[in-house]
Order: sequence, then C-alpha cells, then structure tokens
Amino acid sequence: MRKDINKKSEIRGMTRATTSSYKDDPWLRSMESNIDKKIGSEGQLLAKKRVAALRHAHQMSEEMQESSHTNINTDVWNQLGSSQYVIANGHTYSPDGTRVNISGRISSIITHPTEANIIYIGAAQGGIWKTKDGGKTWSPKSDNIPDGVISLAVGALAIDETNPEILYAGTGEGNFAWDSHYGVGILKTTDGGETWTLKAHDIFINSRFCHLAINPKESSTIFAATISVANPNIASGIYRSTDSGQNWTRMEGGLPSLPSAAVAETIGATDIVFDPDNPDTAYAAFLAQGIFKTNDANASSPKWEKLSIGLLDGSFGRISLGISKSSPKTLYALISNKDDVIDNLYETNDAGDSWKQVTVNVSPGVSNGPNDFGTQGWYNLNVAVHPQDANIIYLSGISLWKGIRNKNTDDWLFSDIGLEIHPDNHSFAFNTKNPEIIYAGNDGGIYQSNDGGKTWHDDINQGLCITQFDFMEQHPTSEKIIFAGAQDNGTIRSEDSSTFYMVDYGDGGFVCVDPKQPKNIWHTYSRLTTAFSTKKGD
Repeated sequence: MRKDINKKSEIRGMTRATTSSYKDDPWLRSMESNIDKKIGSEGQLLAKKRVAALRHAHQMSEEMQESSHTNINTDVWNQLGSSQYVIANGHTYSPDGTRVNISGRISSIITHPTEANIIYIGAAQGGIWKTKDGGKTWSPKSDNIPDGVISLAVGALAIDETNPEILYAGTGEGNFAWDSHYGVGILKTTDGGETWTLKAHDIFINSRFCHLAINPKESSTIFAATISVANPNIASGIYRSTDSGQNWTRMEGGLPSLPSAAVAETIGATDIVFDPDNPDTAYAAFLAQGIFKTNDANASSPKWEKLSIGLLDGSFGRISLGISKSSPKTLYALISNKDDVIDNLYETNDAGDSWKQVTVNVSPGVSNGPNDFGTQGWYNLNVAVHPQDANIIYLSGISLWKGIRNKNTDDWLFSDIGLEIHPDNHSFAFNTKNPEIIYAGNDGGIYQSNDGGKTWHDDINQGLCITQFDFMEQHPTSEKIIFAGAQDNGTIRSEDSSTFYMVDYGDGGFVCVDPKQPKNIWHTYSRLTTAFSTKKGD
C-alpha cells in the first residue's frame, strides 16, 4: 500500500478540484494522522484548553439551572440519527474498495467472563457503552455520571471476574493524540454500569490511563498504568489500590521515579498485567525504560526488578504486554522504536528471565518491511494472546496482525488481517465462550470476526454514538442537511435519517457551504489540506 514518498509530498500540497475525481489514499491518511497526533507540549496545551472549555460549559449549565429567570426545557435536544446511529461506507485499507460502518474511536473493550453477549467498550470521547445482546443494540452507561465529572474520555476498562457487576473505568485516554482528552479519576460501578461513583479524583486529575488490571485472586487489589505528557506533577506510573479502588498509592521499590523536570520520553507506565495463575506476580511496562516484574504484588511495599530484554533505554518508546492464560510463563512485548515505528516483538517463555526477539515474516499488507508493523506506536499499540494457545497472538497497530507459530520449526508467520476494517487499532478482546470470535476496537469503532480474523462483520458497530466531530456546517436552504468533520472518519453528511454517510475521507475538520450556491462545498481533508466539490451539496 505504501507509495513513493515524494508523490505524497506533492499530493499534500495540492487542492483537489473535485472530491469525486479523487481516489482515497490510506497511506497518505496514515502519514497525515501521524503528524496530527504528534506528542508534545502543543498537544498538551490543546487538550488542556478542551478540558477548560468543558469545565466552562458545565459551569454555565449549573448557573442557568440555578437562575430563577431561566426556564430550561431538558427535552429540547434530540439525538440526530436515532438509536441505530451509524455512518455508512467508512474507509478501510481494503484493496478491493470494501467500505464499512463506522462510529468512533474505541480505546478499550471488555467482555463479561461468563455471559458471552455482554460487552463493554470505552470510547475516546464518548464514555462507556454496554451491549447485552452481542452488539445488536448498545446503551450508554456513563451519560449520567456523578456531578463534577467532566471527562467522557475513557482510557481503560477492567471487570471483576469474581463479581462481574463491578467494573472500573480510567478516565483520560492513553493514546497520545492532540484530540486525546485528559481524565478526572477512576469511575466504579457495582451494578453493571447503571450507576457510577468517582474515585481518586485528587490523584488522577489530568492523567491518562493505559491499562487497568485486577488481581485474579484478590479482586480488591487493582493496578493502574498511567502516564502524563511532559508534566511530572500529574499522577504517572504504576498505582495500586488494595481497597477496591477507594485509595491509590504510587508504586516505587525499583520502578522508575518521576523526573525532576518535564521529560516526555521518561514519564509513565504504558501497561500492567497479572500472572493469571499466581496473583503475586505482575509485569509493568514503562515508556522508553523497559519491563519490570514483581513477585510480591500483594505485599505492603512490592519490590520490582527490571528485566533485560536486549534494548537500550531510550532507544525505544511505548511497550504493550500480552500474557498467556494457558501458559502464564509466556509473555510477549510489542515495542515501538524512538521514531514510533512498531518494529520490535519480544517473547519470553520463562516468566521474564530471558527474552528473544521474534523474527517477523510478514504476509502482504500495510507494513514497510521485515520486523515492521507500521508506524504510530505511541498511538495504536496492543498485543493479545489467544487464551487457549500461546502460539497465536494478535498485534494492534495501524492495521491488525495475526501471528501463528509453527510448533515444529518455531517459525512465525504474521498475516495482515485488518485490511477489511477501519485502521488505527487500539484495543482487542476475545469472546468469552469462543476465542475464534474476536473484537477489534479502532478509530472507526468495534468490529467482529467469527473465524479468527479471516472475515469481519460491521453490524456490531451500529448504535454507538461516539463519533468525534470537530466542526459542523448547516445547509443554507435545508435545515435537515448538515455536514460535519470527524476525527479519522471523514466529512459526514446527514439528512435527518438514521444513517449518515461519508462524502469524503481522512481526518475531517472544517466545512464551509457556499450560502449563495450550496453546491459549492469546501472542507479540510487532513490538517490544512483543502478539498472542494460542486456535487456534495445537492
């Protein structure tokens, strides 16, 4: 799929005459997104401004409700698109032009431990959603969260397998884009998502959650992997609660300490996993600093040991960990390099005592070569191990990859199985009853495969109102026609129906409709790349 880079530079500087004559270029979208979502102080400031805007809107709402001169009708707003909201014909990498239903970015997927039809998702800015019928219908579970909670950005979800009515949600998205919002703490439910309470607001305000892990034998003990961007004063690192989420303490005892100055590359934990058979053993990953292990996770002050994986500190970036349920001494670490290329996959079969790099043989797809699963490692990175077979793994990057080890030769073959779904994969889950049924969460929503990734279904993506809209414009002569730019989901047109549809691809942004000649429409494709059409306004 990759083409000549110089040609990309030419395209980036062009203004397209009409959208109808333009063929979508997924690689260009990926490159532009890589620029759009760059980590740095600008992104931090932009996110802070968005949080400030939410606070201001919340304050205005409270003031209006308290005013005796204002009569507020809470029923004046109606959801546009009805309960079966979906955007049709979204973009993919598919070489045959396949298009899919899209909703919005998903950062976490959790399946119920005993009820296969119950699934929870955490959205980048759309809160927590639940299905009880395998994805036929979805309901929002965090729209009525406690007063003062102004962030619907969900970075991580965890479910208590000993009591599945208890879930935890870490607010603040651990995918470090300019449009990744900070959080306000941890939300907890004890009734399957019907009501939530806010925990540790004073500790985790403005932090981001990469992962939550509940001790499989002592469910009152929970670990959180959190990270801040260029701000050491915000909670960042591995935190632990031993009282079901009420109180949290930052773990020390051999783990990296917070720096005295703001150094983005050395702040924070990107993953935490428990040994499913031995709840005293846990593994933590730190950005640019490596993998750490403790054998006394339930002690009053756990001691952590840094594991040697063969990479020099600072030569790599984000790390994602996957542990095998069927063979708990087997772990995988998917690692991006300092340039955010996902080109390191490591494996241990002795609980971290020794590691070896997996030689990657890649079938045709969107990678750039051997040992390369694409870019944006700071943004889309995850590894999941088949619950019944430690020789099958799934890797989330821009695309989704499946790796199968030949047990006779010890060789791996990786296949790009994500071409038919939306790119930029962040989360992955297995069906509780059947591990061949898998779920992928990405910038386009959630997708389901019933055959281990050979084929995909997008029906499960209907009803999730989680699209990240950046700008909206109304047609000057028809109140029913609305255009809106959406994060990585193009420019959308609505005509007051249950189904929206895309009129152009990319990271949709500003839209402008000519008030005198509404056939003329301008919109931004990515950053300030402008497109013009004389047909989309009809």
